[in-house]
Amino acid sequence: MSTQRFLLFSLSRYRGKVLFSLVVSFTVGTVFAQAPDQYRAIEEIVVSAQKRGDVRLLDTSINIQAFGEQELEDRLVTDFRDLAIAVPSLQIQDQNGPGDREYVIRGINSAGDSTVGVYYDEAVITGSNFENGGGQNAPIQMHDMQRVEVLKGPQGTLYGANSMSGTIRFITNKPKMNEFEGYLEGQGSTTRHGEDSFDMNGMINIPIVENKLALRAVGWVHRMGGYIDAIRIESGPLKDINSEDTEGARVHLRWTPNDDWTLTASHTYQNLETGGASRFMEGTSSDLTVIGFPPVEAGYLENTTFTQDKWDDKLNISSLTVDYENQFGVFTGTTNYFSRSFVFRHDQTDVTASNPFFANFFPEPFQATLPIDRDVWSTEIRFASQLDDSPIQFVVGAFHNRDDTDWKIQTMNVDEDGVVFPFTPGTEDDVGSGGNTVYGSYRNRDVQELAVFGEATYSINDNFELLLGGRWFKSDFDMDEAVTHPFFFTDVIPFAVDSIESTAEDLTWKVTMSWSPADNLRLFATRSTGSRRGGVNPAGLPFEEFSIPEGFGPDELVNYEVGVKSRLLDDKLDVNVTAYHMQWNDIQLEGTDAVGVFNFIGNFGEAKVNGVEFESTVLLADRLRISAAWSYQDAELTEDTPDLGENIPRGRKGDTIPNVPDFQGNMSVQYDQPMWGSWTGQVRFDAIYRGATQTEFNNDIARNTKLDSFTILNANFSLIQVDSGWRVNLFAKNLTDELARVDAFGGDNRELAFVTVRPRTIGINVSKRF
Repeated sequence: MSTQRFLLFSLSRYRGKVLFSLVVSFTVGTVFAQAPDQYRAIEEIVVSAQKRGDVRLLDTSINIQAFGEQELEDRLVTDFRDLAIAVPSLQIQDQNGPGDREYVIRGINSAGDSTVGVYYDEAVITGSNFENGGGQNAPIQMHDMQRVEVLKGPQGTLYGANSMSGTIRFITNKPKMNEFEGYLEGQGSTTRHGEDSFDMNGMINIPIVENKLALRAVGWVHRMGGYIDAIRIESGPLKDINSEDTEGARVHLRWTPNDDWTLTASHTYQNLETGGASRFMEGTSSDLTVIGFPPVEAGYLENTTFTQDKWDDKLNISSLTVDYENQFGVFTGTTNYFSRSFVFRHDQTDVTASNPFFANFFPEPFQATLPIDRDVWSTEIRFASQLDDSPIQFVVGAFHNRDDTDWKIQTMNVDEDGVVFPFTPGTEDDVGSGGNTVYGSYRNRDVQELAVFGEATYSINDNFELLLGGRWFKSDFDMDEAVTHPFFFTDVIPFAVDSIESTAEDLTWKVTMSWSPADNLRLFATRSTGSRRGGVNPAGLPFEEFSIPEGFGPDELVNYEVGVKSRLLDDKLDVNVTAYHMQWNDIQLEGTDAVGVFNFIGNFGEAKVNGVEFESTVLLADRLRISAAWSYQDAELTEDTPDLGENIPRGRKGDTIPNVPDFQGNMSVQYDQPMWGSWTGQVRFDAIYRGATQTEFNNDIARNTKLDSFTILNANFSLIQVDSGWRVNLFAKNLTDELARVDAFGGDNRELAFVTVRPRTIGINVSKRF
């Protein structure tokens, strides 16, 4: 079968799991059948995940999926959503907007703090919402990025407690000391059923003093048109409410006073505003009896919220990193400040209007508005050895992190446009007053963490290496909270402050044995642990009978992993395979009080995850590249969660962990063809598949929703002129206009809502490098 006929056959079968194994079998066979001199080498990717400088991805004993600058450009990546769907074993849950993302790696999905660490260069920017598993990750635009690294499996040794299941690293381009360069890029697109979008960004690199001082700056303006219609707003339907407007900039300044010292300072700013949430209730009339409001029928990509659920998000990241290199190694000191202020809003009308008791007190639509201010200071000092002719190499360091989060909830009635009235605090003399204010409270959380860590590699001989790593950390947790406006039918006194303190410490460790029988072949086996600190639950609830546990303890993950990395056939074929088994103990899960109103977190049960991850890239002739990646994971409870009451849903032994598909994968086909003069044409197709899943442990839980499997197909045609720096891209994302339900929430006392990928979007992207 010819290459062209095979590709057409593959694309016609893109919905089937068999596609990925067919691609691998075909590409390996074809490569062996061709002469090696017909192929270019696959681009070498280096990573810095081991904190020992840049090393070949092939020389690491970690399962890392890395995307270099060229791959990001070919995929037209501007937002991590564009890339995440191409990473098997990674899920994004995004219920309330682009700033509410929760990352899930290898099926480790639960409430509590984040199980995935997130780094922007050296800065810790991990999401902090412990009510949904570390959601509210910052949606930073990805312009002028050097690469993105996704580390799979526990990374607690080098990256701490919030890297229990993996780590995501966004690595920006740094100033070039002797080269003036830059680019300008513009993009416009149209979305079916929605508004038009545009994006403009540009970069400039200026050597201020040759070999000594250089500046690199990048800026962006991003307008993403909406495609969800709000049909229940009293003043009339609102079209395309989930628009996104983003502006931002980043500046790097690098100083190299001599060959030994490098100082890099940077600042990133971004402001994001959305018009409403990207939720829809398509296909059914109201699932709930909303007392006092007539039922409505939601059509295609329509939602039935009573309020405008906007999201406003402003962030700043400031960093200073100093590297000093001598004959023994590299000393690195880095200090970073991450500041973020955001407000998200959520319609609460159906929560109470579906209950006859509450409906008597809340006869009008109302909205919860949550202003959140967060400040994170992270500092790390480490030394990475470079000992010539020594069989031992190591990295050791110390880390301090302080995370202050001020969280408010302000619940008010809304006007006819679905916009909230001003918040009015209650007083001790007038409990429950405040006109249009329904409820208010605040929670101030301060978490400090101190850690020491290290990893050492011992080369037993030219082929075998042994790695030992460990990290000890201690965290102190303080929280103050108070009710600033009680429910007006209660006698809770406002401003009675509750204070809670807790301390925890733990040790995570790692052992890896690797064998390299050839330069481009590595086999490894790892046993590693991950741990996530515990925490406290909200106090100050309005009824004594709604009491919940004051706190919850840490959970722990034990990981067993074997893998192989290879580059074969004169650098024309990469194949990486990893298999793992993880045991998860004392899982932090969300529970509900005895009457099913207020949520809390407790340690419930155990689970296991068995999985296989596969990646392969092959070059066929000079111009054709095919890549495939997939993962299989079996994530399930190994014991029942406790029986906490009639109204509290339980997980049963054998239940699948929510929002974790058993199979997902992707494939890309890219073909380059010289056109006229110095212009080259490039055609690229990407197919992304995700298997079916569900939102809760089992069908006995009323709000459980099944999510069908889906496949997304993207296409891109490019004209590239390397000499002049011009590139023109014609692209189509979600080519088949798939209504892919990636997440759902609701049930019980809330309208069932879905989140989907953007409908078919067609556009043009033009860039000029100089």
